[in-house]
Amino acid sequence: MASYWDPRMEMSQNGEVVRTESRTMLPPEGEELVYEDIYKLTDEQLRNADFSFKYLEETKQINETWSLQFEVDGKKAGETLYSKALQSDKRLQEQTGMTLSEINITPLSIEIPFQRDDKGSETFERVRFNNVELRAGEQILSGNTSLKMVNGEYSATDGLFAFDSPEWFKDWSNVPMTLILSGAEVTKRNMSDNWIPLPNPGVDKQEATVQMKEGFDIVYTYYWHGEDLVVESESPSPLFKGTNQSTLKIAGSDSLLWPEMNPSGPNPIGKKIEVYRNIPKNSDIQINPGVYTYKDEARDIEVQIAGEK
Repeated sequence: MASYWDPRMEMSQNGEVVRTESRTMLPPEGEELVYEDIYKLTDEQLRNADFSFKYLEETKQINETWSLQFEVDGKKAGETLYSKALQSDKRLQEQTGMTLSEINITPLSIEIPFQRDDKGSETFERVRFNNVELRAGEQILSGNTSLKMVNGEYSATDGLFAFDSPEWFKDWSNVPMTLILSGAEVTKRNMSDNWIPLPNPGVDKQEATVQMKEGFDIVYTYYWHGEDLVVESESPSPLFKGTNQSTLKIAGSDSLLWPEMNPSGPNPIGKKIEVYRNIPKNSDIQINPGVYTYKDEARDIEVQIAGEK
């Protein structure tokens, strides 16, 4: 039976497997499975790439009835081994907009809840980390980030750093612990800044560039496609991850105009292609990147959770 990673095509460089930026299982064509893997490569890397096809092959079936007997003490599994309220860390709050409330350790998990500043929909900044680790004594635990569910929806402000709980210590009260957050990506929106004009759009492609204060440029390629205005946004900077949704406005109006939300299919990595309908021709158009994401290693941080400071 097919799964997300089986079967799969693998790309390698110098014997090392190259990770995909994204993988999509597309609608089947007859009895064929169709996948789309997107890699971020230079032309030279693509020329030197090696490809292989991997799949799981059934080698043997054992038709038996298996019986396993065990006891589970749910109360003991959820028993708190260690809990501590955490003081506000000024540097964490300034760099990430997060505050940590406490740490809770049970036989199964270590959890550190966090809260984010919520600055509203017009202007906001949210930091997420690709790598979450906890140094406990001399050991390193890898963890993950999850968001709290509120009324059936993910909260934009409340979340959790979670780790599997090891059996290294019977008593956690004297164990030094440090939360290590790295691989920072910032998602931001600022509707009071970063507006630039898109002069005289025509059927031929034109470019306009905005210089972002975060240290990269966003390049807009815009043109008329029939009655629709098409805007492509990308950046030559490796810091830029892409825009989620740009915004237009017409000179003399405070009304904001949004692109069509119809699925456009996979876009090239870091590139967004959007379609605006019912835009008056011969009007003065301005564009804002809207919600955009970029890498920012300066946000990486280590926070001491327990132990001497």
